[in-house]
Formats: sequence, structure tokens, C-alpha cells
Amino acid sequence: DDGRRCTLLGDITPMFDEQGRISGAVAAFVDITERKSFEEALRLSEEMFRTLCNSTPLGIFRADREGRNIFNNSSWEKITGITDSEGRGDGWEKGIHPDDLESIRTAWQKAQSRGIEFSIEHRQITPSGETRWVRVLTSPVKMEDGSISGYVGVIEDITELQKARNDLLNTQKLESVGVLAGGLAHDFNNLLTAILGNITM
Repeated sequence: DDGRRCTLLGDITPMFDEQGRISGAVAAFVDITERKSFEEALRLSEEMFRTLCNSTPLGIFRADREGRNIFNNSSWEKITGITDSEGRGDGWEKGIHPDDLESIRTAWQKAQSRGIEFSIEHRQITPSGETRWVRVLTSPVKMEDGSISGYVGVIEDITELQKARNDLLNTQKLESVGVLAGGLAHDFNNLLTAILGNITM
């Protein structure tokens, strides 16, 4: 009556007379405008999420409440060298450096049991044998009652950052060695001066 447009879900059932001929129909309609609005909002939200996932340089992944991967975006595939289908379930583990795997499992299980964020840096080995350093951050997705329905996370390639860290560390080590060597040379020079003085006397 107010002129608004709505979406109806209808069901029409034919009525038959004694001879089996259609004599009429019974129709029932339900207003599903609100439900369609929710569905459209959900579709737009999923489309926005998909667009964001495909445009960001960060690897994005989703996991179920047990921590099994159920989605990996294209950047995740590029960083890890593993395809989305290969990385599903526990497949993401196969790219982790063997020396880092156990510590990651332990830290991940601890974060799961506490329902807290999980963050770690580790080495990733690509199928071609290349070793990369990556940073992973995973957050739990919680329901209204506080229960965890799954996890969402990002993975970032920090190989160049790690190289810069190592270069800085090596530079600091060299500087320390230089300072130590300079101090030793100074002390040695003092001793030598004293010895030469005694010899002269």
C-alpha cells in the first residue's frame, strides 16, 4: 500500500474437480525482501573480501577451528611457492624449513589452546629450493558467545629485511672486533714501550 517494492516467495498449488480437471489454485506468498537484502549484503561483502585478497601483496589465508587451511590467496601461493589446493588442510607445513617446523607447531598449538593471536618468523623453502624468510600473523575469528569459528592470517616475505638485519649484525660485529683490536693494540703498544724503555736503561 505504501508503494515500496518487495520480493515475494510464492507457492501455487492447483485444485482439481471430481473429473480431475484443474478448477482453481491455492497460492501462498511470503515477503522475503529482508532476507534478500541480507543475501545481497553478504554477496557484496564476499566480493569485497575476494577483491582485497587478490589485490594485496600480502599472503592471506583462512583456517577452520582446528587450524586446517581452507583458503589461500594468490599472494600466499607466490610467497610460499605452494598452490592453494596443495596448501589446504595441513599442506602448508610442507614448505616450512625442517629446523623451524617443530617450534612453529608448538607455538601454534599454544596460541590455539589460549585463543590468542599467533605471530612468528621462520624460513620457508619453495619447491625450487629457494629459502625465504617470512613473517606470519594469525588471529582467531570469534563468535558472539566467544567461541572460535576459525582463523584468518597473513604471511609476508621478509627475506630482504632479514638480509638487512644480518648485514647490520655483521657490521656491528666487525665494529666490535675493530674496537677490541684497537684496544689490544693500544695495550700492547704500552707494554712494548715499557719493555723498550727497560732495555734502553
